[in-house]
Amino acid sequence: MAIFLKVILEEEGIKQSELSRESGISTTTINKICTRNLGGTSVSPTTKGKLVKSLNKLVGKEKYKATGINFG
Repeated sequence: MAIFLKVILEEEGIKQSELSRESGISTTTINKICTRNLGGTSVSPTTKGKLVKSLNKLVGKEKYKATGINFG
């Protein structure tokens, strides 16, 4: 079962601004994903990849995969 990005950030103690800096994805976009307020659009595979790579870098290990994260 996929876990929401917001839950991962809370559990890992990572702020949206930290993920934004690491991934190059705007805090606005990250916030929209976390609040599931994407206005009918989906998160691109490129954005998912950047977020997952950055999450793993911030936690210090290869813990997350895009298929295990619910992006909205």
